Amino acid sequence: MQSIYQSGDKQKLQQKMEENKSLLPTMMFFGMMDMMMFSMMFGMMGIGMSDYVSQENIPDGGMDDGGMDDGGFDFDIGC
Repeated sequence: MQSIYQSGDKQKLQQKMEENKSLLPTMMFFGMMDMMMFSMMFGMMGIGMSDYVSQENIPDGGMDDGGMDDGGFDFDIGC
């Protein structure tokens, strides 16, 4: 796609983008599944992702300052 873009042929680029448009929902689905599997894996091992964040990168309010009443997460993280 990059070479088609650099060549300046807009019709070929649009055709290539139309061909690959159907892959986007599949990639989003598998991305969500990956997040769920990794969070479940860490939960089963009893490890939180906050264990891998260094202390200087944690905000003053803490990691759970998401502004929500359910712990700050907007989806089920498998805990």
